[in-house]
Amino acid sequence: MVHIGQLIKSVFDSKGKSCTIEWFASQLNCKRANIYNIFNRPTIDSQLLEQISIILGHDFFKELSNNMRVTRPEKSPTSTEHDAKRELYDNMMSGISRSVYREIRRLSLTRQIADVARLNHLDDENSMLPPSRFAVFVMGKEDPDVKPHIHLRSIADRYELRIGLDNSKMLSVKRRGASDYKEAANAAFQWLGLPSAIDPALTNRDMALALYTSLNTLRKA
Repeated sequence: MVHIGQLIKSVFDSKGKSCTIEWFASQLNCKRANIYNIFNRPTIDSQLLEQISIILGHDFFKELSNNMRVTRPEKSPTSTEHDAKRELYDNMMSGISRSVYREIRRLSLTRQIADVARLNHLDDENSMLPPSRFAVFVMGKEDPDVKPHIHLRSIADRYELRIGLDNSKMLSVKRRGASDYKEAANAAFQWLGLPSAIDPALTNRDMALALYTSLNTLRKA
């Protein structure tokens, strides 16, 4: 089993002198002692790991997933009921893209559907919204009165935008700092129409809408 704290420390150390304990603590809005505590943890909360992935620009979820080894048991005569349930489940999932399902599973490391689904974690650094500078994500537990939308967070400038998925109009803006966010918003409008890095068969808008719907539907179930 991967010791997540040691893995985080290894990635942190690889960033060089530009990444100090003080800087890391300020990004997580915590004390220095908490950072050393994180390095010593064998397990970690998925929401905190999402924050650390964004700050360090490293997909820890993917690395943990790559280290998982699942052994499928041999089929037995008593597996008929299991097969029937699997077929029923597959039929239920037929309306959701397989890539969307895999992305939700990737985020479900604690056997619970994650609150946040990151949409640009596989994007190239030369893309419109490089993952080292921006976090683009959808969330569960959203207000049912608000239309489906993405969140666009600037890692460096600390502002956060909400952009609707039905007409690409900006919803409310959560601003921290005085940075101008118009350029990022315009980039997001174009980015939504591009093929998704998660599944090129879908646009970023289609992927975001499917994940948004899946997360919030599953939360209510």
